[in-house]
Amino acid sequence: MTNSLQPLADRIFYLPNVVNIGIVALAPDPVGGGRALLVDSGLDADYGKAARKACEALRLKPVAVINTHAHADHFGGNDYLARNCGVRVYAPAFEEAIMRYPELEPTYLFNGAYPIHELQNKWLMAKASPVHQVVEAGELAVEGLSAQIKPLPGHSRAQVGVLVAGVLFCGDAVIGEGTLEKYKIPFGADIARQIESIHALQAMKVERVVCAHGEPVSDVTAMAEANLAAIERASRAVREAVQTPGDASQVVARVGRILGLQHANVSQFYLFQSVITAYLAYLQQLGQARLELREQAALWSAV
Repeated sequence: MTNSLQPLADRIFYLPNVVNIGIVALAPDPVGGGRALLVDSGLDADYGKAARKACEALRLKPVAVINTHAHADHFGGNDYLARNCGVRVYAPAFEEAIMRYPELEPTYLFNGAYPIHELQNKWLMAKASPVHQVVEAGELAVEGLSAQIKPLPGHSRAQVGVLVAGVLFCGDAVIGEGTLEKYKIPFGADIARQIESIHALQAMKVERVVCAHGEPVSDVTAMAEANLAAIERASRAVREAVQTPGDASQVVARVGRILGLQHANVSQFYLFQSVITAYLAYLQQLGQARLELREQAALWSAV
């Protein structure tokens, strides 16, 4: 776990790791000294500890965290920070429910049923987090700091970005090209809104964009185009997979073969199944795929 803070702007930093954490120095408390706002908290207590140490290196105490969305690798450090530093937690509506009841994440990956134990791991089910304030689009006052909450849904149902002094922490609205190369398809829950959010991100006038998985950039164009290209590749693969009617599991297997993907474990398989299901819904919205019940099987086919 690294604690090599990287500066982004005056009093704004990020802690690079598999999941990047934003750190913003706040105005000093007259009694308690230096304070910090975090954007996301990483996967688990180790990330929370690293963020705390990084803040302490700046003579700051973490007092608040804004979570961009409720995937476990973005709020898994909250429990440690809340218990040991007393941080206040800010999160978008809908996402905050999953943070308070983290079993919901593996549950929706398992079609709403009680999840199998392979899905009950720290990558998919973080420790429960308190949520002290639900955030909405627009200006948000956090411990004397003015931040802008930017809606960036699609990767998750209600993901947001956090804009502070020209630096936008965009969560997983886009991911770095190295991560794209590794996983082939950016995870999405609502593909149409994911595409809209990438275009919205491209149109924002900001000085730096910090995604959770990748390097910060001054110009997000190349990263955005790479993500859009990956989404189009995935759409083509799913369209190809439904040229012959098949149920969801058959379509998932076909797309995996088309893209040359190998799943390392059961968790990765269910994540992949979830995102392919999102693409099937997206193609249905576009009128390019249909779902029919035939002989007690729900079959997808091309239109």
